[in-house]
Amino acid sequence: MASIESLRALMATHRERGLQAGSQLYVSVGGEPLVDMADGYLIQDHPLGTDHVLRLYEAGMPLTTVLVAQAVERGKIGLDDLIAQHLPQWGNGKEACTVRHVLTHMGGFAGAELGDRDLDGPEALAQICQHRAEHPPGVAAAFHSSPGWKVLQAVLESAERKPIEKLLHRNVLKPAGLVGQIALGLGPRDIERLSGKISPVHWRGYTAGGVEHRRDSIHNTTWHMAKVDPGISAWGSARALGRLYEALTGPDHRIVSETTAELFHAVHR
Repeated sequence: MASIESLRALMATHRERGLQAGSQLYVSVGGEPLVDMADGYLIQDHPLGTDHVLRLYEAGMPLTTVLVAQAVERGKIGLDDLIAQHLPQWGNGKEACTVRHVLTHMGGFAGAELGDRDLDGPEALAQICQHRAEHPPGVAAAFHSSPGWKVLQAVLESAERKPIEKLLHRNVLKPAGLVGQIALGLGPRDIERLSGKISPVHWRGYTAGGVEHRRDSIHNTTWHMAKVDPGISAWGSARALGRLYEALTGPDHRIVSETTAELFHAVHR
């Protein structure tokens, strides 16, 4: 438990230094919870609890990856399918890009970030599809969080003929017992249901010159909270995310088969 105490101390240090307003920690072994704790504040003078909902950002990327794994298992998608097989508008030097390239961040279009511009749905996808390849797919790795996972969303929705939110609800959250605990975007009903439990985003970044800039006002708008952007838009608690991993690695394999789990745990680059 010494390592747990060191993590607890690190969480407190980050809060005291102003790096985080609050944080959660969940640890389990063999499906048995060992640690479920929180440090810091939801908002000023209101302590953060273990059941409060945080924006998970890239920690929510596995949700879409699991849906891809299920589609591969059912033969709807192949890891070596060209993206253009599913998205005819795909191109501009990226024609050789495969589903595997996107999953392993080697698609060659990491620079297609949309930032906080008011782009969503078909307009955002069109911009990514026409983004010029920065290098041939498979040559170099670069983090493709938002653009890569938007592409995976589009591929899934094309292959499955259903929106990603419905796929997630039916194929992952329901069998894992996590309905209402994890979501890709929070709509008005979610915000009302979770009133008083949603942690505001305390977002700060730095320019290349080291100047601090904040974007809290954008990330805390109802539009941005509701936006479905699978690489960065998941919401939930550390406990809910931990329970997802418990369901994925449990002995009953109710989310994906053991063979598929091994395939997606293997080294692909």
